[in-house]
Amino acid sequence: MKKGLTKIISAVAFFAAALPCAASPVLANSGPNSEYGITAQGVFVRNEQSVLAVESEKLTFDIVDMPTLSTLGDYKSTVTTEYNFVNTSANTVHTSMAFPLKTSKNYRYGEQVFTPEISVNGVPVECAARYTYSTYTGFDESVKQISDAWYSDDFYRADLPVTKYAVSVERPADYESVRISAKVRCDESKARYIGLGSSLTYYFDYYREDDPFNDVDMQDLYNYSFYVLGDVSALSCEWKTEAANYRNNFLTSYKRVDIPCSVTVDGETTLKELILSNRPEDSVISELDYYNAVASNLYDDDYAGYPSRLNFYEDDALLWYTYDVEVEPNGRFTNKVTAPIFPTIDFDYDADVCEYEYYLSPAAKWASFGTLEVRVNSKYYMYEPPAGFEKCEGGYKAEFTSLPHGELSFRMSSSKHPRLRYSALISKILGTIGLVFLCIVCFVVPLAVFMPNIVAAVKKRRADRKLDFSSRGD
Repeated sequence: MKKGLTKIISAVAFFAAALPCAASPVLANSGPNSEYGITAQGVFVRNEQSVLAVESEKLTFDIVDMPTLSTLGDYKSTVTTEYNFVNTSANTVHTSMAFPLKTSKNYRYGEQVFTPEISVNGVPVECAARYTYSTYTGFDESVKQISDAWYSDDFYRADLPVTKYAVSVERPADYESVRISAKVRCDESKARYIGLGSSLTYYFDYYREDDPFNDVDMQDLYNYSFYVLGDVSALSCEWKTEAANYRNNFLTSYKRVDIPCSVTVDGETTLKELILSNRPEDSVISELDYYNAVASNLYDDDYAGYPSRLNFYEDDALLWYTYDVEVEPNGRFTNKVTAPIFPTIDFDYDADVCEYEYYLSPAAKWASFGTLEVRVNSKYYMYEPPAGFEKCEGGYKAEFTSLPHGELSFRMSSSKHPRLRYSALISKILGTIGLVFLCIVCFVVPLAVFMPNIVAAVKKRRADRKLDFSSRGD
């Protein structure tokens, strides 16, 4: 490759690497430009298909205040969903309903626990708190995780035998860091393991005894554990030890060493007992929900082999309030739910702009959907009202004769005409310039550099083909 071309490609690579900084400028003392809230959602039916139809739905947003980082504890704004249902079948229907309420917001300061108000025909209903993982695909997929039975599939089950193994290595006299690893062979139809990733590798860092900052209690023996789920004979490990020393505060390359390493059985249990052993005693998550969340996600991603997969934290959970409804043939009932609503706060304006979101699309899963009325009761101003909304006494309103396409989203502000701050405006301008620069660097420059070579190659190929045809003619 010619030196000139090499320099051009190097320059393109350099500018492409530097581009994220150009496209996302950081201004001095600008701080975060937003705090993310929670998308609100209505009631779900827990089974796949429902014979209940929605004759009408009324959404009422009572935005009496806007959240701030200093007064979040007193935040009182809510959304009320009022459904008028009808049983479209000629049979009595027993339906399990579920209402999602995520417990944690992305606001950096302040937390507040809320309990929704749920009633059927004006009578409060008894609810059960259930927890699932919050999936990226939305609430309608998460609700399928709620189960009244212990999770089981083709491999995992509550009584699946689990064997715990202890791995020990003696402290070497001449090395400061040791790595032990295993080459694993496993028939995953019969056994799987949880340890330290796919390689069962562990680093023992001994530190130097003469290091003044070393507060580690030096021991002669170091241990770690891993678990084999299922048939232990279906898994085999070929263990090896490697060691290295520090040089100028950096580890030298590891090399194979002969250090005694032992692997012994350290206990036997079941999958259910293993998972629940990680559940804190004061956890608000029930044993059933804790087990189901962990067991159904054990091998759901690239981190499946790590012990952290055995943990399920409340901050990672989606909280559901579930309740049962019985409806007579062709009967009707009204289901009303009131819950807090947390907007995303945009600080880029001279007056904060709060965006409120509500998922409408899952409502299409009911047998049918009738009319939708939306009311926003607020002293604040709706910024750039979406299609269908109009000003009315005490706030804004919108009426739809059928379920709208897409989700419901609107923005509110204490100012009638909020304006972008100069710093935010400059950031957006620089971001636009950065995107234009990205197009130039990624498309125009490479095209200009390589086009002559491409054209020359095409011409040469055509010439070769003509020569080939001429030779065949002779």
